[in-house]
Amino acid sequence: MVTERSHLLLDLYRHYDNRHLLMAGGLLDQPAAYLQAMQIIADAITCDATKS
Repeated sequence: MVTERSHLLLDLYRHYDNRHLLMAGGLLDQPAAYLQAMQIIADAITCDATKS
């Protein structure tokens, strides 16, 4: 099931992929949960791309 939070994270991933971070500052200034979610999404996209 895709939750409202999942939709939010997927929307944020587009910004992350374009190098726009959630919080001001650098990578180390980002919340750990945010970075983990972005990594999970990136891994899923990479895995899907290798199957094609």
